Amino acid sequence: MDALGRMEQALGHEGQTGLDQTLRNAAARLSSAPGVERGSRIAVLSMRADPARLSNYLVDEMIVALMGVGGQGFTVVSRSDVELALVREQLDFDMSGEVDDQTAQHIGRFMGVQFIVAGEFEPLAGFFRFRARIIEVETAAIREIYAANVRSDDIIAYLRGGTLPAPAVTAPPPVPPPHGMVRVQGGTFNMGGRSVTVSSFYMDAHLVTQHEWTELMGTNPSRFRGATSRWNG
Repeated sequence: MDALGRMEQALGHEGQTGLDQTLRNAAARLSSAPGVERGSRIAVLSMRADPARLSNYLVDEMIVALMGVGGQGFTVVSRSDVELALVREQLDFDMSGEVDDQTAQHIGRFMGVQFIVAGEFEPLAGFFRFRARIIEVETAAIREIYAANVRSDDIIAYLRGGTLPAPAVTAPPPVPPPHGMVRVQGGTFNMGGRSVTVSSFYMDAHLVTQHEWTELMGTNPSRFRGATSRWNG
């Protein structure tokens, strides 16, 4: 068993956690490694995973997680700066692949960083295994390693080529009818040889009196007024 395997075995196997929480836990562990001090510069060099978009997600979110614990005073190099450095150095390097110590040293020295973070994300039986390590550029020594079991979720399934489930749609509660009103169901009927469609609507359950009309509208257009009228309100 190599040194990396012995270190992982010594750490044991943690219970399954979500992917984002795993990355935060890893960032906290790696950033507390011996030698990571105020003024140190850290670059996330690779997160081997399949497919590439899962690897890209891991790289970007690890950078975010490290920045979240950056109160210790170290600097996290952005992904764009890493890619620019690789272009300037004309290195054909895949950030979704595995980085060996010699490559890490070469890239780290060119970028002027003191530490490189690299990791792997592999499917197992019903869950995933995540490993990340922080490598000191000068000595190529692994200063700290983090390993955890990650439970499968919709985000991982999507990044591995699946589709996100449609959000649950909750029907709005029915709107109660206005007080004293009844709903008249709309429909289509024939009128004078033409098809007429009327939308559903509400109407008062009782006749509107002249008194009610006048109170609401302020006028009374009725021609039938007076106490003797059967239309009187």
